[in-house]
Amino acid sequence: MPKDQTNKIKLFRPFLIVVGIAAFIYYLTACRSVGYIDSGELAVNCYVLGIPHPTGYPLYVNLGRLAVMFLPGPVIFRCNLLSLLLTSFAAGALFLVMMALPVKLKSSFIKSTSATAVALFAAFSGVWWAQGISNEVYCLTILLSTLAIFYFSRYNQTKENRFLLIGFFLWGLSFTVHLSSIFLAVAILYLIISADGWRGIIKPKYIWSVGFFLIALSFYLYIPIRASHTPFLNWSNPQSWQGFINHLTGWQYRVWMFNSLEQMFGGIKYFGKLLYGQFGGAGLILIIIGMIGMFRAEKRLAFFFALIILADVIYSSNYEIYDIESYYLPAIMCLAVFAFWGVAEIYCWFEKKTLKMTSSPKIKVIAISVLILLPLSNLVRNYAQSDYSRWRLAEAGAENILQSMEPNGIAFIENWDFYSPWLYMRFIENRRPDAILIDKELMKRSWYLDFLQRHYPEILSKSQSQISEFKKALVPFESGGQYDSRLLTLTYEAMIQSIIENNIEKRPFYANFEAAQFYNFKQYKIPTGGLYRLQSNPDYVSFDISKIDISAWETARGLLDDRARVALDYFYRIVKKRAGYCYQAGYIDEVNDCRRLAIQMEPLLKGIEK
Repeated sequence: MPKDQTNKIKLFRPFLIVVGIAAFIYYLTACRSVGYIDSGELAVNCYVLGIPHPTGYPLYVNLGRLAVMFLPGPVIFRCNLLSLLLTSFAAGALFLVMMALPVKLKSSFIKSTSATAVALFAAFSGVWWAQGISNEVYCLTILLSTLAIFYFSRYNQTKENRFLLIGFFLWGLSFTVHLSSIFLAVAILYLIISADGWRGIIKPKYIWSVGFFLIALSFYLYIPIRASHTPFLNWSNPQSWQGFINHLTGWQYRVWMFNSLEQMFGGIKYFGKLLYGQFGGAGLILIIIGMIGMFRAEKRLAFFFALIILADVIYSSNYEIYDIESYYLPAIMCLAVFAFWGVAEIYCWFEKKTLKMTSSPKIKVIAISVLILLPLSNLVRNYAQSDYSRWRLAEAGAENILQSMEPNGIAFIENWDFYSPWLYMRFIENRRPDAILIDKELMKRSWYLDFLQRHYPEILSKSQSQISEFKKALVPFESGGQYDSRLLTLTYEAMIQSIIENNIEKRPFYANFEAAQFYNFKQYKIPTGGLYRLQSNPDYVSFDISKIDISAWETARGLLDDRARVALDYFYRIVKKRAGYCYQAGYIDEVNDCRRLAIQMEPLLKGIEK
């Protein structure tokens, strides 16, 4: 058997061990329900092949469609299984990156064992683990980015053009999942220039590489092509050139990016805390040892990984969103590579100090101990906080909203963590088809108004004049031109008020607005269980407060992050207002029921600033 084929077989077994162990643990802890943020919306788009929020994620959506078609279980769990598989293979790809490094270990067994240990160590870090238990796009990004880094590393050592071409193709594919793949750009440019100089960029191999990159990037054409067929969700209406550019560049998120140096330094400080949480003290020591060792032995390779980390940290630290941890995954992956080099440095030191150590059973015992103890430390430390197998808070929150509505009710919602799960529950599971939720913030976008026109024309039919006026004012804003912010606000509020007035006598109408502008509306705002009932008269509205179920929060008590508590705090505030409303109306029994529920919520709300 050729030596190259033998080496591939030797790599394949530990690769499968890494993937298999990671997949098994992820399966035990995987979420069985819809999650917060974009989980519900992404699942719907995978199911119907729609256009999700920017930047569209065409490769992920199409893989998600295959998962929905062929994997077992409810639709949301099929999407979660896809994340499980992709994240597990990303850990396997990290193993391959480590095995491709030119560490000076005499024993291939020690190298393979160390790479297996560190790959699983990274796989069981909190941020990496989180990608494998719920549906999000970052799992595919980290897989493709890690594979691209593997091939760029191989090219750096062998100078074989095939590795360069594959690396650029995979890098291009990663862009069709998430634009955070831009983090690799500076490092790749450095690798090219350090090898061939600035003039070398025009060499045929690099021109071909750009061609392979563009071929992969062409997968983005899915977005305007699919959008032209008006899918169920058609975010940004990207069949037009302006809509496509806005969608591709994430235009609507620019307000959260590169705002101040204070924001950047705050983000860097946050990354420092996050880093300790992922690797612990022992891991950080290994990283430091590895950095020193790699910069001494393989300076070009060390700069390559360091530049990825630097670009990732600077960019992500200037982006102010809730789920920013996932953006630091490339940095975490590269730091794991340094940790592996650190393990190798320690073994090399042992080899120098101990004669014939490489053939001694003692070193195999040490290697196996590392294989077990290193990943086991992260597994034990992070298991409880990563076990989402019984977590269903997003579903419970949306269900409480629905329970607060009478049959055929309409509700304006301003909380994405209620609306996104509802999209899944309504359009995939067909729960409460009589109830309609409308996202107040998305109504500031023309594509969403088109969505409502297609699916709920009866609600908007008598407000066409106000909708047209608002959309007219919206045109310069969405095209990046000069716009009248005052006119936008006035026409937007007039549109909202018109929709309420034209439907309030026909169907029960609700809102969960807590912004100041809500209180300028003409209707009476009556707190029920999880919503405010809007009425043209002050008549008493009865509601059975026992319909508000907080058992999901009690079950997930150890997993209540700020996002989960904010959702519960929303219900807490309305229940308290409901108690005051019932007291004024003289319904003392209802007052007591509301107060008991509020008292039950209070221990779960620790950490929320009132």
